[in-house]
Amino acid sequence: MSSPSLPLLSFQPALGPDSSKFSKDEKDFIMAMIKSWEEGRAEARAETWVDAVLTVFHARGIAVSEADQQRILAQKDPAQLNRWLKKAAIASSVAEAIDEPS
Repeated sequence: MSSPSLPLLSFQPALGPDSSKFSKDEKDFIMAMIKSWEEGRAEARAETWVDAVLTVFHARGIAVSEADQQRILAQKDPAQLNRWLKKAAIASSVAEAIDEPS
């Protein structure tokens, strides 16, 4: 079983300097928990961007249709959400902000 890719945490610091004291099952469990934690953090960051995009539209008085709201809520890529947020600040419509080529 290969180790999951972890951007903020690596295998060695998570287990300490003497990882030999852990069994393979314990190491796998620890790594699965770290991966789950990292995925949860990434999801929370995306939700923050989504909230920001919707808030900008709301604050500017731009109506967001149910379909557009669902599209924004479904987006998980922080870079895309960041682009939408910047465009939402100056766009005259939701379509102008989110219907651009990625």
